[in-house]
Amino acid sequence: MKIAVGLSGGVDSAVTAALLQAAGHEVVGITMKIWSGDRYRGGEKDACFGPGEADDILRAERLCAQQGIEYHVLIVRRNMKKWFWTISGGNILPDTRRIHASFAMLL
Repeated sequence: MKIAVGLSGGVDSAVTAALLQAAGHEVVGITMKIWSGDRYRGGEKDACFGPGEADDILRAERLCAQQGIEYHVLIVRRNMKKWFWTISGGNILPDTRRIHASFAMLL
């Protein structure tokens, strides 16, 4: 089965991809590039968003190259604010809704 795995450049998504591949699945790695370069207000860990995004993408890209996994970076930052604004009716979405909205945009 062909399965797309969202790769953050971290351990959890890397292990997920490796386990699926070991189970015989065809894995495709995907990372959404969403940071627009705006002022960053987050903490030390930016969860694949913020100034460290390029390093996270590089780690995911290296993992895929080492494991023979097809890899794509989807540049969605231009549409992200518009997407959230549209689905929220102009309101700020709670974290869980933003996560669901991100995955809906990916689909």
